[in-house]
Amino acid sequence: MLKYKYRSIYLYVQIYTFFLFFLGSNMARLVKGRGPCEGRVEVFHSGAWGTVCDDNWDMQDVAVVCRELGCGEALSALPWAHFGQGTGRIWHYHCHGLESTFSECRSTQADDCGHHEDASAVCTGARLVGGSSSCSGRLEVLRDNSWKSICDVNFNQKAAEVVCQELDCGAPKEYRAEMLGQGRGSFWEKKILCRGNEKKIFDCPFTESAAGHCTERNNVGLVCVRKEENLPEGQPSLQLVNGSNSCSGRVELYYGKQWGTVCDRYWDLQDANVLCNHLGCGYAIEVPGQARFGKGSGEIWRDNLQCEGDEADLTKCPALDYGSEECTHWHDAGVICSDQFALRLTNGTGVCDGRLEIFYNGSWGTVCDDSWDLPDANVVCRQLQCEMPVNAITPVSYGPGSGHIWLDDVHCQGNESSLRDCRHQTWGQHNCRHKEDVGVNCTGKLIIIYNISQCISLLKVQKK
Repeated sequence: MLKYKYRSIYLYVQIYTFFLFFLGSNMARLVKGRGPCEGRVEVFHSGAWGTVCDDNWDMQDVAVVCRELGCGEALSALPWAHFGQGTGRIWHYHCHGLESTFSECRSTQADDCGHHEDASAVCTGARLVGGSSSCSGRLEVLRDNSWKSICDVNFNQKAAEVVCQELDCGAPKEYRAEMLGQGRGSFWEKKILCRGNEKKIFDCPFTESAAGHCTERNNVGLVCVRKEENLPEGQPSLQLVNGSNSCSGRVELYYGKQWGTVCDRYWDLQDANVLCNHLGCGYAIEVPGQARFGKGSGEIWRDNLQCEGDEADLTKCPALDYGSEECTHWHDAGVICSDQFALRLTNGTGVCDGRLEIFYNGSWGTVCDDSWDLPDANVVCRQLQCEMPVNAITPVSYGPGSGHIWLDDVHCQGNESSLRDCRHQTWGQHNCRHKEDVGVNCTGKLIIIYNISQCISLLKVQKK
């Protein structure tokens, strides 16, 4: 009897493994998100969990993932390991968008992709149906694997704001019962208690409804309006004006053949980070308001911006007012970005001496001392607005750094305004170790010694 029992267990394990390995291949899941319907995409492929490369990752791929997981509609296709880096093999997937499961999509192993390129997906459990666009219609939410209507007495303005933002549809214009026809099917009879700052409708608290049984005449309809629809025609352009470089200044947008500004009301680092990233200027260091970079002119195109931080540019951020008359040019917003090619000297006695580090591609790294000489150091000191370099090469004088070694074999003429203008190896390519990290001492003082009898001038750099 015991022998028969063990044989049964062994057979069960073998059958389970068979189904998991062969029939269960290409199962999908979302991990590291706030719930089961958002996160890093992982697939069970060839007997192990792995990730998906973000090359050509789009909404058609996300739609299939959301459909397989019973998570409603596709909302965002996010690249660059938005929910963190995974492990295991990396796969390329290409879906047409109509597949029922991810396993039906074409897949190949991605040998040219790293885990910093892991794809992510965000699904939504809300939708608007029966309207003239995806931003208007009868509100339905996905509960217990079926779409259910919402009773009008269980819905309010704050909930409408959350739904419109969740669907990337701007702000609510109107909502009321039976506005876009009667619904069919069942209701989700919960009272929704949003505060207005939630990202999704199911982030809102809810309680049992005291309204009693709702009928098809009570289902709520909602019309959202993307604020861009109220702006002049034409694609926007962005620029920073009156700053010390191309990565600082007054924020200006170009619409309909006219430049305008951004109001500093609620202008913060999260909004500014979107702008700096869009301009290739790194991250936001400071967000000065009150027209620190001078008053602009024309329209005030953006007011009350509320970026989440991962938008492609400012025009994708929710904003409550456009062309606002409540804000004046005395409140024009400005920004100081780090500059995608920022420099700093660390581990020294001050800001003008230390180990040379460069901010590039989102992280700080060092410079190798191969071919490093006085003209290179001159450019660094000038860019940092420090004094003259004391000497040309100081490898590891300020200790070894960590992370990337961004530059090697730098060759400056000495008159460049930025180290980025000098010749160098391809970014990140080097044959160095951190014991060869360059340090620079920009605390020298330029002294001009006149020799009248010989009618010549001598230049000398003296250490302070």
